[in-house]
Amino acid sequence: MRVRRRGGLRYYRLVGHRAVALKDALEWATWFGVSDKERQVGFTPVGPYSVSTVFLGIDHNFLGDGPALLFETMTFNDGDQSSTHVGDDLIYHPLDIGIRRYATWDEAERGHAQMVQSCRDHLEAIDRAVAVGLAREKEE
Repeated sequence: MRVRRRGGLRYYRLVGHRAVALKDALEWATWFGVSDKERQVGFTPVGPYSVSTVFLGIDHNFLGDGPALLFETMTFNDGDQSSTHVGDDLIYHPLDIGIRRYATWDEAERGHAQMVQSCRDHLEAIDRAVAVGLAREKEE
C-alpha cells in the first residue's frame, strides 16, 4: 500500500518492536534521550568494520511516498585496519555500501544480517586478492 504524506517531520517511538506515532518533537526527544538500548536493533563488528542498525524515530521517507522509514543500517570503518600490504603494494579495504533504511523492526533485522554478510563477502574477496598477490610475488 502506498501512502502519501504532506507536512513536516513525523516522529515515532518504539513500544516493544512496534513503532508508534507521537504528537511532536518534544515527545520524541524526551523518549529518544532515555532509550539507547531499546533503539539498537543490531551491532556487529566484522573485521575492520562495524555494522550498526538503529531505530531513528523520525520518518526518513522525506518524499512521503510509501511507508515511514524509521530504521537505518550503516557500516563504519573502524580505523587502522583499512588496508593490507602485499609486498610493496597496498590493497585498500574500502566498503561503500551506503545507508539502508527500513519501515519495520523485522525488515531492519533482515537488512542488518544482509549488511553483515556483505561485509564478510567483501573481506573474503580481499583475502582472495591478497592470496593471489602473494602467490604472484613468490613466482617472481
